[in-house]
Amino acid sequence: MKKKILKRGMSGLLAVLMAFTALIGTATTAFAASETAEAYSVGFPRDGDANQVYSEDLWGHSEKHYMNGWATEASTMTTIHCMESYDGQVVYCIEPGITRELGETFTGYGENFWDNYPTSYNKTIEPDTIKLLLGRIMQYGYHGTVSTSWRSQNAADADKIAYAYATQLLVWRLSLVSVTPILTM
Repeated sequence: MKKKILKRGMSGLLAVLMAFTALIGTATTAFAASETAEAYSVGFPRDGDANQVYSEDLWGHSEKHYMNGWATEASTMTTIHCMESYDGQVVYCIEPGITRELGETFTGYGENFWDNYPTSYNKTIEPDTIKLLLGRIMQYGYHGTVSTSWRSQNAADADKIAYAYATQLLVWRLSLVSVTPILTM
C-alpha cells in the first residue's frame, strides 16, 4: 500500500515537472521584436586561400531566379552575412538580390511577425508553412559565428563556409518577403 502511494506521488510530481518544463521551453523566442543590429559581410575566397580563384563555378553562382519575382545577379564570390562584427554571429537574409551596405543597421522580428504576414509577399506558400519550413532550416542549418580567418584548404573551415552558404540558399529558396534579414539564435 505504502509503495503504491509512493509510486503515484512520484508519477504526479514527474508529470507536473514535465508540464512545467514544456511550458518554459515554448515561451523562448529567438529574437526580440524590432531589435536592431549592424550587418557585416565576409566574402570568400579571402587572401591566402589556396583556392583564390574568383569564378561563378568555384566560389560564386550564376544568376538565380526565385519564386515571387526575387532574383540575384551572378557572383564570383561567396558572401556570408554576420552581425556586430566581421567575426560575429551568422545571419541570413530573406531578400535575395537586395544590396546591403557595410555596417547597415537592420531589424529582426520575433515570432509574432508571422501573425500578420501579408499573402502578397508569397503567393505560393502560406505563412504558417513558411514559418515551419524556416524553423526547420534554422534548426538544422549553420548558426555559429563567421570568421575572417576561414580558408578553404582547412577542412573544418571549408565545412563551415559550405554549411553557412547552404543555409542561406535554403532560406532564399523559400523566397520569403521584402522586409528584413532573419537573425538566428
